[in-house]
Amino acid sequence: MMRWRKKPLEKGFGLKFFKGAKGYELCEGNDVLVRVMFDPGWKSVRPPGWFFVGDIDGKRMNTCDTLVSTAEEAKENADAWVRKVRPPRGKR
Repeated sequence: MMRWRKKPLEKGFGLKFFKGAKGYELCEGNDVLVRVMFDPGWKSVRPPGWFFVGDIDGKRMNTCDTLVSTAEEAKENADAWVRKVRPPRGKR
């Protein structure tokens, strides 16, 4: 069964440098299929936004070049990619 899990907050040294949204992981059991992350963007080059990266059975996707405005939209795009790349599995 696949489920979304919110990434934990940074601790210690990472807390100082990685502030802001932490993102989500789409998991199946102990396996992480897709990660949704926030890109703060560059001041004048690119606005901030959300993207996902995934690796399923050697098929990879990274949407960092096409940022979306909300985490929910990025999660929907990731769900659609997972369903396209990996057909539904029967009950185990």
